[in-house]
Parts: sequence; C-alpha cells; structure tokens
Amino acid sequence: MGLIMEDIMAFNWERAADIGGKITTILCFAAGLLGLFQGQSTGIMTYTIFSGFLLAVLELPVIYFCFPKCKRVRSEILETLHFDQGPIRATVYCLTTILMLKKPLTIAVIPGSLIVITSFLYIMNFFVKRSEDAEAAAKTSYNPVPGER
Repeated sequence: MGLIMEDIMAFNWERAADIGGKITTILCFAAGLLGLFQGQSTGIMTYTIFSGFLLAVLELPVIYFCFPKCKRVRSEILETLHFDQGPIRATVYCLTTILMLKKPLTIAVIPGSLIVITSFLYIMNFFVKRSEDAEAAAKTSYNPVPGER
C-alpha cells in the first residue's frame, strides 16, 4: 500500500491535468464541427463547440495573444470563482458534460468522457498538493519537548 501512495504522490498530476485540458479543448471543437458536418444532433454539437470556447479561455494560453480580453476574463474567473481550486474546476467541467453524454449518443461522448477524466486529474492534483502542504507544515512547525515551555 505504501508503494502505491508513493507513486500517487510522485506523479505530476498538475501537468497531466494541464495536458488533458488542452487536448479536451481541441477535441471539443473537432468533435462539434465533425458532428455538425455529419448531421448529428445540432443542439448537442453546438453545445460541444460552446464548451470548447469555455475551456479554451481557461486552458489554452495561445489565445491570449490573439484575444487579450481572454486573459482578463481568465484572471477574473480564477480569482472570483476560485477556479484555481481543483474540486471547483472539476465540478464545473463535469457539469458541462451533461448534454454531451445525453442520449442520443453522438460523437460528443468522446470529449465529454475526456472532460470527466480531466476533472479527475484536477481533483487528484488538488489532494496531492493539499497533502504536500500539510506535510511541509508539519515539518516546519515547532514541537516542544514534553514538559518544556
């Protein structure tokens, strides 16, 4: 059990979540456009593309060069809504998958599933960082010898 916990703590969850977010964002656009061209559910495909725009503001720093307002929107979202915390970001991401995973099943199931996986990565990153912070605080706290004031 100890080796598993060491592996979990050693894994770079932040990088995995970052890469997952970028891939998922691009896949939302691609699946949405492909589904529209194939004649799948127009509403679900439009929603998938819209979700891609939402994720792009948070996940793709490349768009800040093209659209400087996106950088300001991202900083507002991170500061005001606390999107820098894993559980909040994961919850919102999972809520965006409601229509993507709805019947009739379309190609939007693929980005919807990846959003759920990315949400899991953000949650794992949050708990690993929280554990590391608690461990660091325990090492730096002053523990007097019993009987000493």
